[in-house]
Amino acid sequence: MGQLKMHKRRTSRWPVAILSGLLSMMIIGVVFGYYHITPFGNHNLLISDMGGQYLSFFTAYRHAILAHSFQAYSFSQSIGGNALPNIAYYLLSPFNLLILFFPAAHLPAALSLLIIVKIGAIGISMTWFLQTHFNTRRWSTAIFGTAFSCCGFVALNYFTVMWLDALIWLPLVIMGLDRLIATEHGGQFFGWFWLSIVTNYYLGYMTGLFVGYYFIYQLFETKPASERIWQTIRTQSTLICILS
Repeated sequence: MGQLKMHKRRTSRWPVAILSGLLSMMIIGVVFGYYHITPFGNHNLLISDMGGQYLSFFTAYRHAILAHSFQAYSFSQSIGGNALPNIAYYLLSPFNLLILFFPAAHLPAALSLLIIVKIGAIGISMTWFLQTHFNTRRWSTAIFGTAFSCCGFVALNYFTVMWLDALIWLPLVIMGLDRLIATEHGGQFFGWFWLSIVTNYYLGYMTGLFVGYYFIYQLFETKPASERIWQTIRTQSTLICILS
């Protein structure tokens, strides 16, 4: 029984993935604290689109859910128009539900915490992918997952909070693609890919481009050395049709 417990503990992926998430959140929290950004100070991140668009959208989103007052038409733009495209573009991330726990006056702090939570989720999903892809349970994968969560894209676009969802789902999409290539079972891949597009279609199509490039790379990487690429394409024609 003792050996079985040790085996389960050694092969569990969650502790390593959660460690990466906590490290990512701690790093961003320290940065926010150093610059006195809410909730660690009086400064906020209401810059660029965050202040011009997101705050008003999240305020309306919060009110609509709590007051059960959903309107498909809005006068927030020009002389008014259909609000559903904006809702689909800005508000379908499940992480947005975090703002319901804050009063409207504290939404700037909620947005800062939303950024921290999403960056932590990026670290978790990337670490999970690394452990699956390389078939390892090493604690060092948490370092690489944390590095990915704090990459240049995040540093440049963290205030465009909806874009962070794409990096949360990307490792899971690729993990599903690895499984599709290995087993021809595509449920995991298409499930995560669908979620990536639904939560943010603007970067969802870029995820689709990455999937295409990654699949081409895998064709070259896994083909036998003695086999021509056209033979590999014919061999993998079923997968190519599925992804097409």
